[in-house]
Amino acid sequence: MEEAHAGIRPHELARDVLEADLRWRDPDAYADIHRRLRRYLVDKIRVQAGSPERLHTAAAELLFLLHDHPLVGPYWDWNALGESVQQHMEPGQAETIIAMTRAAQGDQQAELAAHWLRVQQEAFRVFRTGEGEVCGYAACLSLHRARPKDLELDPAAAALWEYAQRHRPPRPGEQVLAGDSTLTLNPTSTIAACRGPCSRLGRSLTS
Repeated sequence: MEEAHAGIRPHELARDVLEADLRWRDPDAYADIHRRLRRYLVDKIRVQAGSPERLHTAAAELLFLLHDHPLVGPYWDWNALGESVQQHMEPGQAETIIAMTRAAQGDQQAELAAHWLRVQQEAFRVFRTGEGEVCGYAACLSLHRARPKDLELDPAAAALWEYAQRHRPPRPGEQVLAGDSTLTLNPTSTIAACRGPCSRLGRSLTS
């Protein structure tokens, strides 16, 4: 076992061997465990809707289920994901976030990041390595609080909001959130940029 920021975890080699062995010996049991674990983590995300810090932690746990996905896996340093420390933004870090977005996603996305930083700065969190270096950020945008002009500026956010409205408009006390992140958790790996899907995460715990 190894010590990590959030507690202890098995060594990655032992973890991968155990997972591969179960998948080989009993594929049906492996798939069932995966489905139950995913359901548990989704429920965990729902109950953390009123706490951005806990919400981001729960989302990272769900994301880890994709660690062996052939399309998603190579873009993340999964061990570093558990080591990074999430913090509120500090004065002057907006420019760092904008620069990271520009490097990963280009000028247009950097302009959108700058806009959301102006109107929903509280939605942003930065990630630091164990040495204190900023290694990425995540944002959980509150689309239910967005103004029409905000959605006009961001076609992706507008599409997510339209999807939520079309399938089931949020009831009083519910939130509609959209995830956006840029991570450089491993300086030698590809920058991972993700514009996440919109999720109705249940009734706000703060309402």
